Order: sequence, then C-alpha cells, then structure tokens
Amino acid sequence: RGNPLFLSRLLVSLGENGLLRFSLSRRRWSWDEAKIRSLRTPDDVGKFLARSIENLSPVISDALCTLACFGGSIHLSVIEVLERDVGLRLTNSLESAATDGFLEKVDLGYRFSHDRVQEA
Repeated sequence: RGNPLFLSRLLVSLGENGLLRFSLSRRRWSWDEAKIRSLRTPDDVGKFLARSIENLSPVISDALCTLACFGGSIHLSVIEVLERDVGLRLTNSLESAATDGFLEKVDLGYRFSHDRVQEA
C-alpha cells in the first residue's frame, strides 16, 4: 500500500507544479523530464508525505494531527464528541484528507491510508 500512495502523491505534486500535464489537443500526457529529474524529491516515503501534509491547508493538517493522537483510526462517535464538547471542526477536513488519499473512510470512521501518513 505504501508505494501506490507515494506514487499517487508524487503524480499529484508533479501536476500541481505544472511538470506533468495532459494535452487535450494531442490527447496525451506531457512532462518536462529534465525539470522532474532536477527535483529534490525525498526517497523516503515518510519525508515526502510529511512535505505533502505541510502543503495542505492548516485546518486539514491540524485535523490529521488530531487524528494521529488517537492512533491509526478514529470512530465517528469520537469525532462527534470532539466537535460537540471540545469545539473542533473535523468532519469537512477529514473528508478532504480522505479525498486527497491521506485517509480511508471505513464503516464507522476514518483510518490513515498508510502508517507513514500517521507518522508524518
């Protein structure tokens, strides 16, 4: 599970930086190989994911940090208590983190998509 996560985050990062793009007119992907090779992309998945999390909005990265304090997963009932009694707003941020691939939605909550995400 770690390598697909690393690859998907790397491809998203390349796209966000304009180094990988799809040409509708040519109907194919294009990239700048020289610029991609010159990038300082960490070989370590944990470091790369930490950098990816740092680039998220503060509310999403804060929600991930909160989740990490509870272990690898969190039950919806705990999220409800945190939102109701502590005043944290987590649901939208956790949804966004799941959309970005950092979390997986499970039956009654969320879990980190990889243990390296939790560590990051």
